[in-house]
Amino acid sequence: MTVTIDSKDRIVKCRKILDSDPTSQIFAALAEAYRKNGELEEAFTVCQKGLRIHPSYGPAHIVMARVSVDRGMYDWAETEVKKSIELEGPSRATDLLLAEVLLYKKECDKAIKLLRSLYNADTYNRQVCDLLDIAERMKQETVSEQAAHENASNVPLETESDRPDQRLEDSSVCKPVELLHQIAAINGIQGGLFIDADGTVVESEWSSQMNSSVCAEAMEEVVKRINSDLVNSSFGKVDSVLVETGSTVLYIVQVTDGTLLVVGDGRTNLGTVRLNISALLNKYQPKRAG
Repeated sequence: MTVTIDSKDRIVKCRKILDSDPTSQIFAALAEAYRKNGELEEAFTVCQKGLRIHPSYGPAHIVMARVSVDRGMYDWAETEVKKSIELEGPSRATDLLLAEVLLYKKECDKAIKLLRSLYNADTYNRQVCDLLDIAERMKQETVSEQAAHENASNVPLETESDRPDQRLEDSSVCKPVELLHQIAAINGIQGGLFIDADGTVVESEWSSQMNSSVCAEAMEEVVKRINSDLVNSSFGKVDSVLVETGSTVLYIVQVTDGTLLVVGDGRTNLGTVRLNISALLNKYQPKRAG
């Protein structure tokens, strides 16, 4: 409770300063206070606006990295940490945050290398020791899971299911309905939607229990928000978005004449699905009007 009260009090004070001077670097402290108070969208917006004015302010990039971690945007978080390091050089704090981000991204080897370097410099640092222990356990669990999977499958590493379905490469695909029909045949896929530039679902192959219209609207909003954030930060527009939940996988791909939304169950082999869809999109040649 104390943290909440302190953060709210800090929000009021920082907001007053920023309102009186919109160019003040206090925006970083305000964004951090919003983050600690759980107001992640406001924290992101404040920090993003401030960084447009002060792009070389290293501490603000660290705040943006922390906000991005809390929002589950780990690639963005990694970019922000590295930007801070580029501007002000590495520190134990930036290296620890980068290691944390790498663990969220399941890049255990990179995280372990970084944490061991920190550990060698300060063997009694509890935070470093704890993160290193977590990283090594995560790596061991990953190795064990991979070994168990290989033993259970008892098949060569490269199987027919690991390669794009040869049937997907037999001929070109000219219509969205043909594209969705072939995607729906991929193992683990529960449906697909083709959405035109106006946001209208023009074709559908759908067996999922989710409402297709609601799903389409939600994913369109996700793409619009990400595109807005990326363009504003000079990263360019998004080509594809992958959303994973406990029981569902949503894969959104931008194509020449619209947006493709594919939904699969939680057991879907993402690598295989993306290979198959990529093979189909390479053959997708929409007919132009006229």
